Amino acid sequence: MSTEAPGVVVVGTGFGVLTHVRALRRAGFEVVALVGRDPGRTASRAAAVGVERACGSLAEALELPGVGAVTVATPPHTHHDLVIQAVEAGCHVVCEKPFARDATEAAAMLDAARRAGVVHQLGTEFRWATGQATAARAVQRGVIGEPRLATFVFDAPLLADPDGEVPEWWGDAGSGGGWLGAYGTHVIDQLRTMLGEFEGVSASLHCLSGRDWSADDSYTVHFRTRSGASGMLSSSVGAWGPFGVTARLVGAGATLWLEGDVVRVADATGPFDPAPATFVDGLANQRVLDAIRSSSASGGAWVDIEP
Repeated sequence: MSTEAPGVVVVGTGFGVLTHVRALRRAGFEVVALVGRDPGRTASRAAAVGVERACGSLAEALELPGVGAVTVATPPHTHHDLVIQAVEAGCHVVCEKPFARDATEAAAMLDAARRAGVVHQLGTEFRWATGQATAARAVQRGVIGEPRLATFVFDAPLLADPDGEVPEWWGDAGSGGGWLGAYGTHVIDQLRTMLGEFEGVSASLHCLSGRDWSADDSYTVHFRTRSGASGMLSSSVGAWGPFGVTARLVGAGATLWLEGDVVRVADATGPFDPAPATFVDGLANQRVLDAIRSSSASGGAWVDIEP
């Protein structure tokens, strides 16, 4: 079996160029092509970061010799077709979050990757943030005892100015836009690594900035996990005011809280090295997102989440 690293195609000329190309090279991979919709912009950005080929479609890039992996850094409404195309070509895939528009798409991508027998991973980079990784290790090692109550709050005026520029798809719920998908996905993933799978939610989504959006810029979620823990997630980036962050987890024996990268319950052996997220996590996260949106649409009614 060859141990040579496969050539990688990066799909997306924004975050893909800024983050994926650099990260892949630091990990020892060769980026053989950049894929984007606009030929001129794709060629310009490929040249700027030293990628030899600029392609107008993933199909074109998959014809290049040596391609064995694809990273997808495009808006969420495009993920399904791109991922299916890549795995059916036998490529390993890293896909950005939000993973999909809904759990149906997420399940189809996971199923396709499993059938193809390829490596599939999800872009949940916050798992490796020092504070979050150490907190997860502390919980998993029983430092606080059985987890019982979680409170995660993040408020900042990032989108409060209705005239501030953001990508168009961010405001379109049908395209997978909104703050819940952009940031809430990370919080859900973090809680799943510490508390296990969600059992149900009651939620409300809002657009407080006055933008003409069908998507949200704020959310409040009450949840319960299958392990018996409960809690509240809240975040608003559509209202003026100071930054406010609370990340607190109460256990049977102690309370853990985060202050930036500082964890107030810890030991001396260093941060926990988490496992990479896969499409299994993408589907599980997506089911929680779907339930939150469904609960909000029905006035905050409790919505159970399938195992």
